[in-house]
Amino acid sequence: MTNFTRLMGLILAWTALTFCLPSIASEKHNHSATHSDALLFLLTHKIALKKLQSQFEDASPNERKTNLNAQKKHLEKALPVLNGYMARPESRYPNMQMYHESLKSRGAILADFSVLIGHYFRLNTNLLSPTPAIPNH
Repeated sequence: MTNFTRLMGLILAWTALTFCLPSIASEKHNHSATHSDALLFLLTHKIALKKLQSQFEDASPNERKTNLNAQKKHLEKALPVLNGYMARPESRYPNMQMYHESLKSRGAILADFSVLIGHYFRLNTNLLSPTPAIPNH
């Protein structure tokens, strides 16, 4: 019975080690994967927002409200991820070249979302007010 207990203990230890080692090894890369996943997530929402905004002008009044609600949902999902994506510290990069490249790509995605957010608010304001924001223009 003692040999059986030892054998079971060894099997359990081996199984636990088999499951733990890959997670320990991938822990170092997990932050990078998360950063890349965030970028893909943001690009997905960016494309969806652009599509919705391009469809807005041809929509009926009820469809416009639905369109704006869909845009709002995309923004509500994307903006917290964008905030985290932008906040990645310099210390997470192995060298300055990679950090510099990341700053350029983060600046580009931030600029894209700034345009999308501005367009969303213009569409929302125009839908809410029946008169132009600036008269005689």
